[in-house]
Amino acid sequence: MTAISRRRALLAGCLSLVCAGAHATTYTTTAFNITGATYVYPLAINDAGTAVGYYGTSSGDPQGFIYAKGIVTTVSYPKSVQTYVSGINKAGTVVGTYRDKNGFFHGFLYTGGKHFTDVSVPNATATSLRAINDKGIAVGTTTSPSGVTQLITYAKGSFTTIATQSGETPVPVAINAAGNIAGWYSDASSHGEQSFVYVNGTVTTLPNPGKIFFSQAYGINKSGVAVGQAANVEGQQFGFTYHNSHYNSVACSADCYFYGINDSGVVVGVNFTSPTASTAFVLHGKGTYTTLPAPNGDTNYAATAINNAGVIVGEASVGAFISTPAP
Repeated sequence: MTAISRRRALLAGCLSLVCAGAHATTYTTTAFNITGATYVYPLAINDAGTAVGYYGTSSGDPQGFIYAKGIVTTVSYPKSVQTYVSGINKAGTVVGTYRDKNGFFHGFLYTGGKHFTDVSVPNATATSLRAINDKGIAVGTTTSPSGVTQLITYAKGSFTTIATQSGETPVPVAINAAGNIAGWYSDASSHGEQSFVYVNGTVTTLPNPGKIFFSQAYGINKSGVAVGQAANVEGQQFGFTYHNSHYNSVACSADCYFYGINDSGVVVGVNFTSPTASTAFVLHGKGTYTTLPAPNGDTNYAATAINNAGVIVGEASVGAFISTPAP
């Protein structure tokens, strides 16, 4: 689980921007795994509590999955080599990306638990879908024969191209009900990876203030609050929020990430407690955060997404987990 085992941190603060009323919440954690999986990466969870993501296999070819009511269902695009599932909305429509036997990538929709729809931009060498909102608008990218990657949205059979920073490769990760998008540029030329948001028809590259040289936005809620992780030149990594041109970083003793935010402003992520251990957290209230119960006593686990009911999904050293707040 290299995504969370290489860094360490202890969360030390909270931003009023993401914190509503202070309250304590207890959680019950349920672990789940997939037979034969070498890793399990859950990436999204809808308000019904259905989680999606992808998992590795001994062959090295990832496959998608859906986890609902204690049951795991594999999602494998027909005749594909690899399938990555990365988003789900309240209607249960799933989006992802598959690689065909010739090595080309395509986006897809998966509906009704059985219907696949290929989503490929005409004449493109690659198309991917990364997330979908409750209005059925998906966000992704397309790559032209000349190697230029562009940000796109897809809905009802139509593509819309969104102009982003010239010369950079956009990686969209989240889209809210208003169609606002959060993500990052994967190869920002002079400053490492750098976050962007698309809000009200305008793409804004987030600032890298002070000694920050790297950032990745992972989530955006209905209010347009984006969250993510950033790093400074000393190598420290920490969570951040961005809203209405205001960029705020969270003070951490070492490293921490913000991976998701729901419409109530509750944030989830990971604290790195030692070079080899990490714990998942949920941040709510004025400075209040809660360490989630470890799945099966795991010492290396992270919360990756949260729905509007406060149900959290995350990854662990072995398998994944769901954390449910007490009534």
